[in-house]
Amino acid sequence: ALELGPAETGQGGVVRVAVYLRAERELLLAGLSFALGLEGEDRERLAVPLRFVAAEGRAPSLNDAELPGLLAVAWLDGVWVRAGEQALLGFGELEGPEAAEAVSRFRLFGAQANAAADGRPVPLSFRGSGELR
Repeated sequence: ALELGPAETGQGGVVRVAVYLRAERELLLAGLSFALGLEGEDRERLAVPLRFVAAEGRAPSLNDAELPGLLAVAWLDGVWVRAGEQALLGFGELEGPEAAEAVSRFRLFGAQANAAADGRPVPLSFRGSGELR
């Protein structure tokens, strides 16, 4: 499962939301990609800068924030997560005066994972939202 942790407000009003990959059994993936960002028509109105900050040792191959209110992140060189582990992939960060309002609309939109052994798709579920707690 891909999971969003609770939103936390940091220095300078930056709001960050942890993104985890939880494995019920060992996951050895050839690749993993997902999109996350602001849900609804507020993406452009709010104009909240978004970025993905990788966890140490988990830098993605692709980190695209070109579209307003959306992020695309991909690991194309493989991802390994032990059985029962909740691996921190990184943080979605929202910045600016509208960040606290916008984080309630922060969601995972889609994901794709493929097994390293044979390339077959690995189904993923989504959990959590970026709401402040």
